[in-house]
Amino acid sequence: FNVITFQRISNDGLQWQNCENLLSSTKFHVSSSGKIEDSPGMIQVDFANRFVGGGVLGNGAVQEEIRFLMSPEMIVAKLFTESLTDNEALLMIGCEQFNKYTGYASSFRFDGNFLDQTPLDPYRRRKTRVVAIDALSYNNFYDQFRDQTIRRELNKAYVGFKGYEKSPIATGLWGCGAFCGYTIRSALIQLMACTATQRSLVFYTFGDEQVRDEIADIFTFLTINNVTVEQLYKVLKRYRYDGDPKDPTKLISFIKKETEIKRSTSISSQKPIQTMTGQQKLFDFSFTKTNNSLMSQNSPESSAEKIVSIQQKFNEFEDVFKDYIKPKPQVSSETKKVESKKSLLDCLDEDFK
Repeated sequence: FNVITFQRISNDGLQWQNCENLLSSTKFHVSSSGKIEDSPGMIQVDFANRFVGGGVLGNGAVQEEIRFLMSPEMIVAKLFTESLTDNEALLMIGCEQFNKYTGYASSFRFDGNFLDQTPLDPYRRRKTRVVAIDALSYNNFYDQFRDQTIRRELNKAYVGFKGYEKSPIATGLWGCGAFCGYTIRSALIQLMACTATQRSLVFYTFGDEQVRDEIADIFTFLTINNVTVEQLYKVLKRYRYDGDPKDPTKLISFIKKETEIKRSTSISSQKPIQTMTGQQKLFDFSFTKTNNSLMSQNSPESSAEKIVSIQQKFNEFEDVFKDYIKPKPQVSSETKKVESKKSLLDCLDEDFK
């Protein structure tokens, strides 16, 4: 038999107005293709309801419910996670997939059995980690730029991303469905949390190429201009007063304008900062609209030579983090006799070293 463990984790968050980490220190990749659950070696984000599992035992069939139905053992979490608080997340390790699916919401359908061959760790848990973090629900775009809501979402993502091994975060449009969050704001919040916790970010837009391009554009702009978490935090807060909080399409242009003004007024007094252009992305490619292949943007090679399979690129990504997914070295029988046997409770603490 295999094992799945659950751990509720909490953290008081950061003083975001004092976080000077450069956003360029975070490697990122934005894709309109692929799924969070198909991300080996990464921390998979569950877009949770504060009542974990949401409507999985009812008629719910969106991101969280689908993830729980793929790995039904996760439903057990509902027994002991009454409600997530604002500074709390739920970490599930060993989530084994038993089912395949097609569709989403009303089109969701069971699509057969699935044989999960993800490697096991020494405690017989699948090396699949899912972290449940719940976003706030908004009645209007304006409320998303209140100071307390920005801080709450940053702290929620921070507690979910902090701790355990530094594997990358696989996420997407967190809080942007039924909770009516704005896509660009959600992406920026998660980028800031990844930067604060020193994690790489893989962001899926679930087929939306326009949102993919917008997010990649603003991420790249922030990287090239050496913007810090502190600076972006303050710009997001100002958008409520100086921007147009009723028009979400103007957020990107507002951020660019405010950042450029800030740089032009302070550049003479700043120390030189090394720019990481061309190095901040995990991969240097984009998804073409004509096929499912990946095409390099900067390579001088011919178009035919640029085409690379999705599987090959993700294999390269997995190799980068092979230290996380590879089996631990075997311990000799003599050593085992000397060492005291560790329990699952002991292993939970090890995950956060």
